[in-house]
Amino acid sequence: MFPLEGVRESDPENGGFSYLDFSSFQGGYHEGTDFNSGIGPAGDLGADLLACADMVLRASLVSATGFGRHQWWEVIKAPAHLIGSYVHYAHAESFLLDEGDIGTIAYRGDKIGECGASGSKGMHPHLHFVVTREKPPSWGWYGAPGMSRDAVQAMTWNPVAYCEELNQWYAEQGKEPDVTEEQKAVLAAIEETGYPITEVPALIRACKEWSANADSLAEWIGKIGALEARLAEMESAGGDAVAST
Repeated sequence: MFPLEGVRESDPENGGFSYLDFSSFQGGYHEGTDFNSGIGPAGDLGADLLACADMVLRASLVSATGFGRHQWWEVIKAPAHLIGSYVHYAHAESFLLDEGDIGTIAYRGDKIGECGASGSKGMHPHLHFVVTREKPPSWGWYGAPGMSRDAVQAMTWNPVAYCEELNQWYAEQGKEPDVTEEQKAVLAAIEETGYPITEVPALIRACKEWSANADSLAEWIGKIGALEARLAEMESAGGDAVAST
């Protein structure tokens, strides 16, 4: 699976810029891959953009030129050396989530938007897809101009090879999801208690270290909720009530 529906494994770029190609359009080295399905000049318009892994939304932006509608996601389920990498979807026609949904988790294979040509100058619809090894220096970061080929390579992963490694790794995990329906319910409850949404991915990773299950997490959540309710009650009664406890 690639992050654009219909992309062929034998030719994922289909004429688009490949990773580390010199781009005269950018005036430097292409930090990502332009995914195209090969179904005609405008055939990719509206094609599904897919989550390449379990990942959490970190930024959602719109620019009149350049990346157009674009989003950065942090990968939270992958081989150990790829956890914490960031994937960048650019030139989208639309996204299902926006800046008000930062911290939302998408699971591998979920539709996150539709392919387009936003921000580009006369280009056909395609997905400009970048993978940085860690959080990018800025949400508007791209390799060119001014960065050497080696410098761009040091900051990024080859998107095609990255997706191929994810495909193999997820296949080896079997069909059992990383987060069960029961655990998803627990995570939803965490959000209701006001638990910081940006910390949820870290909580998922910690579950295995704690040998935690849904019941123990739910109990913990319940205690947090009861404590918050009691604090709110005392605060509404005034400072004297809090001081006297």
